[in-house]
Parts: sequence; C-alpha cells; structure tokens
Amino acid sequence: MQERFNILIRDILAGIPEGPVLLAVSGGPDSMCMAELFRCCGQVPFAVAHCNFHLRGDESDGDERLVREWSEACGAVFHKKDFDTLGYVAGNDVSVEMAAREQRYGWFLSLCREYGYAAVAVAHNANDNAETLFLNLLRGTGMKGIMGMRRISRIPVAGAGENDLLIRPMLGFERDEITAFAERNAVSYRTDSTNAKNDCRRNVIRNKVFPLLKELNPSFVSTLNADMGHFADAAAVTDDWFREWNDKVTEGDEILADKLAAAPHREYLLYRIMSGRGFGGPVIRDVSGLVFSCDGTFSGRKFFSDRHVLVSSRGRLRFVPRDASADTVPLPVQVAGAGIYDAGPCGICVETFPYDGGMSLRMPPGMVAFDAERLPFPFSVRLWKAGDWFRPFGMKGRKKLSDFFTDLGVPVTVKEKTVVLVASAEESHVAAVPGFGRIDDGLKVTASTGRVVTVRIV
Repeated sequence: MQERFNILIRDILAGIPEGPVLLAVSGGPDSMCMAELFRCCGQVPFAVAHCNFHLRGDESDGDERLVREWSEACGAVFHKKDFDTLGYVAGNDVSVEMAAREQRYGWFLSLCREYGYAAVAVAHNANDNAETLFLNLLRGTGMKGIMGMRRISRIPVAGAGENDLLIRPMLGFERDEITAFAERNAVSYRTDSTNAKNDCRRNVIRNKVFPLLKELNPSFVSTLNADMGHFADAAAVTDDWFREWNDKVTEGDEILADKLAAAPHREYLLYRIMSGRGFGGPVIRDVSGLVFSCDGTFSGRKFFSDRHVLVSSRGRLRFVPRDASADTVPLPVQVAGAGIYDAGPCGICVETFPYDGGMSLRMPPGMVAFDAERLPFPFSVRLWKAGDWFRPFGMKGRKKLSDFFTDLGVPVTVKEKTVVLVASAEESHVAAVPGFGRIDDGLKVTASTGRVVTVRIV
C-alpha cells in the first residue's frame, strides 16, 4: 500500500504548487493511515489540522489527544480548532453534517492562506466515493454528480479560488484495505461510534445498502469507482461536443433559437449553455418550453440568474450581465400575487397553493415556503441592509443578518446582492432570505396552515 500511495501522491504533487500540505486528520482509521503514509513517504512536508466539533463528549476529546500526540511524535505542526457545531446548526437552520462541513472547510481555507499551504489533503477513500455517488443519485444529479470525487479539486467552501486546492490521495484504496494496513503497521486510530447509527442517509447506505450489494458483487466498490472513471471520460467527450455545437448555435452573448431548435440533443445543449451562466433547472425548463414548444414568437420574456438576465427577442435569446442590464427594476419591488418578478440582482418566482398537513415541503436550494396568512400579499422584496434581523426557523431568539452571513462565510460580493422578503420595505424584521432557503420562524407552515406561498430565486 505504501508503494502505491507513493506513486499516487507523486502524480498529485505534479498537479499542485510546491509547498507543504495541510493534512485534515480526524483520528479515524482513514485519516490516521493517510497521515502515516505521508510520514513514511517523505516526498512533501506537511502540517496537521484537527477539528473538535464537541459532538461526542469525551470521544471527541480523545480524538483530539490522539491526533495531537501523533503530530508531536513526528514533529509536525499541529493546528486545532474548537467548534460550537450545535450552536451553528441552531443559528443557520442546516443539518449537523452540513454545519460541520461548512465549518471545517472554511477553517482549512483560512489556514492555507495564512500559512501558505499548497493544498488540503483529506482521506476520502473508494468507499466514500461510492457512497457519494448513491447520495447524488438519490437527490438528483447531472453528469458531474456521477463522475465521483476528483483527486484534485477546489476547497468546497464559499470564497475559495482556483488556487485553493483540496487533494484526495486515498481515493484509490478501499476501506477494508485501509483498516488492514492500520492493523499490520500498528497505526493507532479511533472509531466514531456514530458511524453505526443509521440516522443519516450516508450511514444507511454504508450500513444497510452496501452489505446487500456486496452479496451481489463482492467487488462492487471497485466496480463503481471504475464506472465513475468511465463517466468522467464520457464527460470529457461531451465537453468537446458541447464546445463544437456551442459555437454553431450562439453568436457572442446570444443564442440563435432556430439553430438551437435544429441541433442534435438540443435540450442538453441548452442546459449546458444556460447552466454555465448560473441558471438553474426550473428556469432552464421554462426556457426550453418557450423555445421548443411555440410557434417561434417569443419576444419580451425575461429569465434571471444571479449573474445574468436572459431576454427573448425576435428569434434570439440574449444574455445580459445583471450589472449591465438597463431593464432591471429598482428595488424595493412589491409582490402582489403569484408570478415572476424582476427583483434587482435576481428574479423571483412566486407561487401559491392549498395545503394539507400531509404534504411534503422539502425545498430545493434558493427556495422558501411559508404560511400565506403569516405574510399576506402584498409584501416587499428589497436588498438586505444593516440592522436587518430575523428569528431563524426553529429558534426563539433574534439573529442579525450580518451575523448570519458571517457565520456562513458569505463573500461580500454575494451579500451585496442578497434580497430579502419583508412585510413592508421599511421594516427591519426580515420574513425570509430565499437565496439561502431561510424563513423567519413566525412564518413556518403548521398543521393549521391552509395555503402556502413558495418563493424561489430564478
């Protein structure tokens, strides 16, 4: 295993800048083996980062002691940070898993920039890769979601740039192989007791689904990882195809509707063109229906992403950068009922429907749902401002939006374009922040709700 790791890490290092690597070490078998492999490899200097989320009491502190002692024994710089993860969950209306993810990657990014680390190394293995494939398929995904994790990618946190790199040198190893290496080489590690609990999707897949798949195919993990490699190869082919056809159906910032309609795989071609400019699936479907299901007359329609307005005119679809759009309606905007509204830096789609207590209201990103009676029409949409506050869903206390953005690590450029829903434009009590999927607790849908309003960013 050491020899294979040395080859893999040498290939990875060839694709990143020179410099020390920051190892993200939790104390579990995967990350402790990765740290030991780096130590024995000797190809690159490294430091160690450990997050204590304080979610498992003494277990969490035991993990920290193990990683600290290992780092001291091999002379590695040791960084540690304590996180109030449950407080973050309560303040941001996210899952514990997502909270820990946002917290740790935000910290890793800050360490890389402060100390000049070339990349962050995490211990995702082949099993993790296969689990992620299943998770992506369950929630719906495109080609990117079935390609699997990459050995080199950008740190997945708001504000990360192209040079803020994450590497995964353990992707070529399965979990059983890693555990066997640890036993043979007396690598100390700790087992997270929560991994045995089926209280999240990943654990259900790991503990219930994968054992069944292993009965059908003992090598299913390596098979799935090989398939993801094939998907990545196929994605490279489709990228080449897209570049060729994109040139045929566009002129500058305009789509030629007649040429698009006559192109092969036109739906996919439109998806690639629009998604590259920040448009989401619901808006792309709206545009697809407009272009491919009409008589060719579709002037005067507008569609919005966070970066562009798409304007239809005389057989063409023109992308206009939001900041350059002279047609953008100034804020605040009054929402009088269902419809699509130009809301300054974005568009919003407002819908309303009857509700009964048995309906599921799981909202996709960029969308909120609330009790129609608790925020009646007309309400206002405006940019957020200093002093704005709300009571995040599930909480009783107030939270300033400025603190909410700080906790999430939201870049200034994103904050400047964030719109909020308010009962009136002058109010500082915010009803919802649709771009972040957050509502005030006072608007929540309950068993007595008779009608629901949904607002999504388009």
